[in-house]
Amino acid sequence: MKPYCRFPLSYIMEAADDISYCIADLDDAVEKGIFSVDKLLEYLRQGLVGDR
Repeated sequence: MKPYCRFPLSYIMEAADDISYCIADLDDAVEKGIFSVDKLLEYLRQGLVGDR
């Protein structure tokens, strides 16, 4: 590998890290009462249907 090049799998690890922090933030928001699990699921389902 050339100097100053990143190993390709590091991009996957970075994405996994971002996803895990996002999920933790959503969990914290539910615990703090910012929104409910039902509202979160409703929002996610709307996004999935809208992508079709």
